[in-house]
Amino acid sequence: VASMTAISGTNGSISSANEAAETATSTGYFYAVITGTARPFREPGIDIRDTPVTGAPANIAKFDDNPERILVDSTLAGGASLEISTGTVLPNVTGVLDFTFSSDSFYDPSRLILDATYNRAQVSGGMTVQPIPATAANHFSVASFNIERFYNTSALDDVYWVPTGVTGYNGNSSTGTTSTGQTYTSAAVDVTQTAYTRRLTKVALAICNVLNAPDIVTLEEVENQSVATDIANQINTTCSVGYTAFSTDNSTAYTQDGTGISVGFLVKNSTVDVLQVAQAGQNETFTSNGSLLTLNDRPWLAINAGIKRAGAKDYPVIVIVNHLRSLSGINANTTSGANARTKKELQAEDIAKLIQSLQAQGQHVISGGDFNAFEFSDGYTDTLATYTNTNVLSADKVVVPGVAGLVTPPLSDLTLSLAANQRWSYVEDGNAQVLDHIVVTPELVAGAQIAYAHMNADFPVTAYNDPTTPARTSDHDPVVGYFTIPAPTLTAVLSPASADFGSSVVGVSSSGKQFTLANVGEAPISITSITTTGDFAQTNNCGATLDIGKSCTANVVFTPTVAGSRTGTFSVLTNVTSTAYTAPLTGAGVIRDFTLADSTGHATT
Repeated sequence: VASMTAISGTNGSISSANEAAETATSTGYFYAVITGTARPFREPGIDIRDTPVTGAPANIAKFDDNPERILVDSTLAGGASLEISTGTVLPNVTGVLDFTFSSDSFYDPSRLILDATYNRAQVSGGMTVQPIPATAANHFSVASFNIERFYNTSALDDVYWVPTGVTGYNGNSSTGTTSTGQTYTSAAVDVTQTAYTRRLTKVALAICNVLNAPDIVTLEEVENQSVATDIANQINTTCSVGYTAFSTDNSTAYTQDGTGISVGFLVKNSTVDVLQVAQAGQNETFTSNGSLLTLNDRPWLAINAGIKRAGAKDYPVIVIVNHLRSLSGINANTTSGANARTKKELQAEDIAKLIQSLQAQGQHVISGGDFNAFEFSDGYTDTLATYTNTNVLSADKVVVPGVAGLVTPPLSDLTLSLAANQRWSYVEDGNAQVLDHIVVTPELVAGAQIAYAHMNADFPVTAYNDPTTPARTSDHDPVVGYFTIPAPTLTAVLSPASADFGSSVVGVSSSGKQFTLANVGEAPISITSITTTGDFAQTNNCGATLDIGKSCTANVVFTPTVAGSRTGTFSVLTNVTSTAYTAPLTGAGVIRDFTLADSTGHATT
């Protein structure tokens, strides 16, 4: 073959025997296409090689499995392993092409067994880790990062919660007991200190140098609060950026995943205030095929946060971290496959209802994480459509149909703002695909942008072993959403709306009436002038600036200059609007009656 281009990094694995040391070993193979062939992406529908699911409707889309992919095995014939990244070009390729595994359930395409004598020094190019844009002025950023089975060294916090009535298992035991609403020992791996230090170093490099320290980072597959805190501390050591970490603390909040992975947040102290952190979806169950099962293995965490604005109130946002059920097994024509499909749909419905309740309150919601779903239906479920209430397929086009109308107005998946050939956060057998999304309420869409930091999915798995690079910190690429910080709203209230001073003797001042100007907006307001017209005068304590939540007063008196009805206006000119706040003033001037008397008591008026 004259030239081939890699469409994945060299594969590898961390075996169960090696996971404590977190040592990856190479398999020596990668996926490629004939140079000039467009990169293959996952497409809508069920893979054509899947065993049909009993009772599946007839009109489900079919995915052709991208037969242009070629698995290149660089070691089977005896040569040295090629440890390369996506985009590497192999000129003058020689080897044996076979189809040994191309018809089985492993979904391997044709395989090229690279000649042992092939000159490996001639390969060139390949992706390198490139930083994504830093957050611009007057913007804030929210990242989502699946950090892949990030465990610590301690067995003391290997804990997960099992809802009442669900079968729980301790560790890797296959013997379960019915939970009464209690904790069990998780199957978390207690890694070595060397491995833990290496992973902390790599994830800090990724967040500092590649993601440019976003304001908020959602974490998926972090073990617990202890690990999240260690990550925050390492980031501070690496790039002097202070983050506060939040995750399940095994006291007030737990993961419900038997493998011990959970979700969490990193929140930048200099740019974000956190008002509240709450878990949602915990202890929820569903029944499928006669079994009571946990609905949300990793219940959502939500933070009620304020994006800091200099000299103004914070801009309020609610950020939710998601880690929905994986795609593993959803194509199985078994009870477990049916349970998996049902769970994925019910999870999407559950979170959609939660976001709708927040949206109805006027909240600005950003929901990010590992959705374990494509931007379109995989034919088995319609996860993102249910979640966002967008393009929900009819029941004849998906095994477990989605539900429309759970969020109104619909949410926006920012992934769709990218060109189709720029949408990927994961590479599965050479097929680029999106699993990680940022979904937002409509008012956040204007001016929003999204970027995937391609530093993991396209790189050789053995890069896990290198503490000097952020490459292969995980198997997922993180995604960052950038949002405009709205200018603070300036609002003031003048009260009362008017004042009537009644009657007053010409030339004599009335008792004063008080007006109050209150700053009920999001930033200090400037007061340009306070004036009255007509036979009215004022004094005030307002000054040139009125701070947020403060008020000032003006005292207005009426001194009629002539008899009869008198009118005027009380005016306050500010920077809130181009027109003044005004209140009409009314009063009446009267001539005082008087009496003259002589020494004998005779009087005249």
